[in-house]
Amino acid sequence: MTRRAIRFSIVVAVLLVFLATPSIVRFYTDWLWFGELGYQFVMATMLQSQGTLFTIVFVGMVLWLTLNLRVAVASLTDSRPMYTTPEGFHISLPGRRQFGTIANAAATLVALLAGLYAAGEWNVWMAWRHSVPFGQVDPLLGRDVAFYLFTLPFLEFVRSLLQLAIVTAAVACGALYFLSGSLVSAFPASVTLSTTARRHLALLPVVRPAAPCARDGCGRTVRVPPRRRLPR
Repeated sequence: MTRRAIRFSIVVAVLLVFLATPSIVRFYTDWLWFGELGYQFVMATMLQSQGTLFTIVFVGMVLWLTLNLRVAVASLTDSRPMYTTPEGFHISLPGRRQFGTIANAAATLVALLAGLYAAGEWNVWMAWRHSVPFGQVDPLLGRDVAFYLFTLPFLEFVRSLLQLAIVTAAVACGALYFLSGSLVSAFPASVTLSTTARRHLALLPVVRPAAPCARDGCGRTVRVPPRRRLPR
């Protein structure tokens, strides 16, 4: 290992210790506090739920993004393209192998952020898993009140993760196809796609943000109005 690599490793280790120390101290303090109250199992349940959500979302997001980005990277050539600035300088852009490494790193980073976001929603996950019916049915939609308190927030959470996965894959793959020449844009006049790029991007479902909806017994779609704050 060279001296530069050793110095870089030391700097990274110091940064990790500096950034992780406050979180570790806070976690240890909370663990002792829950232990003194006799509710240490509550914190253990919370940690287990966070770890489960993080693992599921992280693995799923990595596999999804890696698969899509690998298909898009395959459209690049082995030669490294050259970019000429208006001043006449030539800049060598990354080739297929370099873009493959960058794509894997980007997929891991996005999956890590998505996993951390999912871990923060552990209470929604736990409320949905252990939900019980109230025995009170909504007269308009025919659903138990527990659906709106436990199931609907969880479905919104899942939808947000699916939107993140699809939009991220579409944007990243579109950028790679643009660099490879498989996507030629004269926006807003026209957009030209190669056969491979068109088939790939067409397989990505389009998820449109919409207001929460539910279906009644007749199959009609009823839109749930957003919550309004009461005047003070």
